[in-house]
Amino acid sequence: IGYKVLRAPTFLVGQSVYQVFLQRASEAKREGKLPKLLHNVLKRLVALAIFPFFFLALSGKEVFTAVFGSSWAEAGLYIQILSSAIFLSFVISPLSAIFSIIEKQERMLVYSFVSLAVSIVALFLGSLSGNVLQALAAYSSVRVVLYLWLFVWIFMSVKAPIIDNLINFGKYLIRAIIITGTLLWLKYAAGQGPLYALLYGLMGAAIYYIMLFREDNEMRIFLKRLLARTILSPQNIGAG
Repeated sequence: IGYKVLRAPTFLVGQSVYQVFLQRASEAKREGKLPKLLHNVLKRLVALAIFPFFFLALSGKEVFTAVFGSSWAEAGLYIQILSSAIFLSFVISPLSAIFSIIEKQERMLVYSFVSLAVSIVALFLGSLSGNVLQALAAYSSVRVVLYLWLFVWIFMSVKAPIIDNLINFGKYLIRAIIITGTLLWLKYAAGQGPLYALLYGLMGAAIYYIMLFREDNEMRIFLKRLLARTILSPQNIGAG
C-alpha cells in the first residue's frame, strides 16, 4: 500500500512527461537537438524529484507514521528501501520515448524483457531468506542497476554526453544532502518524534524549492505546464 501511495502520483506525472517529451523530441530530432532536449528534461526531472525522494529514503518510516499512524510504520520502512528505484523510474522512464523517435523500439523491448526477468529472479532469491526487507532490498538494488543501464543506453543512442548529466545530478543531490542532513541532525539532537520529521521535511522542501525556482526561471514554467497536463489528462478527468 505504501508503494502505491508513492508510485501513483509519480506514475501520473511520468506519463505526462512522456507524452510531452515524445512530441518535443520529434521536433528536436528534425532540428538536430535531441541531446540538448534530453539534457534539459532530465535536469528538470532530477531537480524536481530528488529532495522528496532523498528525504523519504532517510525518514520514510517516521513520515508515514506521522501522516498515517503507527500502523503504517512498516510501509514507511519499505518506502525507504524502494525510494531510490522509484526516483530513477520517475526521472529516466519518460526518456525511453527516445527509442520510438529514433526508430529503435526493439531496444526498449529488450530492456523490458531483461528488466522483468531479472526483477523476478531478484525477488525470488531475496525471498529465500524469509526476510521481507532483504527481498525488497534485493529487488530495489536490481531496479537501480537496470534504470542506470537504461539511462546510459538512452544517452548513448543519441550520442548525448553522460558525464555532464551526472554532474547535474550530483549538484542537486549535494543540495538535498545538505538541507536534509542539517534538519534531521536538529531533529535527532533534540530527540524529537515522527511528527517533527514531517515538519522538518516540509520546511526543507520549502527551502529547496525556493532556491531552485529562484535560480531557474524556466523551472517554474516547466512545472506549471507539467501540472496542468497531469491534472487535465484524460485519465484524471475520467476518474473525476
